[in-house]
Amino acid sequence: MRILKIILILITIFLLFFMSLALIFLKDVFGNKSGYIIALLFVVLGFLLSAFTLIYHIKSFRYYRKSKPYKEANKTIAVLKICAIAHSVYCILFGILSIIGNFTTNDRSDDIISAVVFVPVILFGILSIYETVFLRKQINQLQKEQETKDEIATIGN
Repeated sequence: MRILKIILILITIFLLFFMSLALIFLKDVFGNKSGYIIALLFVVLGFLLSAFTLIYHIKSFRYYRKSKPYKEANKTIAVLKICAIAHSVYCILFGILSIIGNFTTNDRSDDIISAVVFVPVILFGILSIYETVFLRKQINQLQKEQETKDEIATIGN
């Protein structure tokens, strides 16, 4: 699972870079102001969720270490976990809507390219949700182990 976490961190860094480029070049793509504002809001939301997800993955990486003692998960991790799940849902919806948008156009030449580009985005969202749920179970298990150790230590005193 540590390898999956590292892969998710690298993909999130790539998404942050992509969102930064989208913010820079977005003005050139849209001619009308209302389309630009909607796209800008969508990209800014993606950028913020990506940034919070990156922080979540970095801060939660310590829970995969067996050698260090468990420290109680703080509220920051809980808020960042919500952002990570929101980012995953964002990626899944973005991928699905992009594929549907490309399939509804009359130009069929970009269908395969669209699928090749956006299916990995959907898979990233699914894997990210899976990792977040798995980590929550890992934290619960570590918390139970620590409580058991604390109870054993207090019995001896």
